[in-house]
Amino acid sequence: MKALKYGIPRLLLTVSALIALLAATTLLANERLVLSRDAQAPFGEVTGVLDVLVDPGFDDAKVSITVDGQTIAGGLRYPYRVTVDFGSRAIEHKISITAVTSQNKKVRWTETINRGLLPLSVKVKPVDLAARLFEAVVTSPKDDPIASPSPRICWPRGSSRSQ
Repeated sequence: MKALKYGIPRLLLTVSALIALLAATTLLANERLVLSRDAQAPFGEVTGVLDVLVDPGFDDAKVSITVDGQTIAGGLRYPYRVTVDFGSRAIEHKISITAVTSQNKKVRWTETINRGLLPLSVKVKPVDLAARLFEAVVTSPKDDPIASPSPRICWPRGSSRSQ
């Protein structure tokens, strides 16, 4: 009788815990970014871990996804889904999707997310090589603590002067 008395509450507790875990997994699901040939590019800032879903516009496709020139998934079959971490800062990313039909016809399109939010970069180009004069073009994210970058010119002997 004791086994019956303690067995039912344990079973109910186990079932309750299992239901709670299943409910929690739906709450912890990633946000979704849906990319389609016919839809507009995503609007707003895209950050964090997202489920990238692709709608190629036809059935039985093999889909490849490339982010900033790096292939992150190739030969995906339905449901054409991959999880991508875009980082904690909103930075411009170019996502290229290539879908191949069963008749080996390719469809390719590109989406740009976080357009205009460029990462920290410095591009140096020569203005006058004989005078050793160069121009530096600097970009930085909008939440970067640098207020305005001040370019420095390096002289031949290693000394430097601020401009």
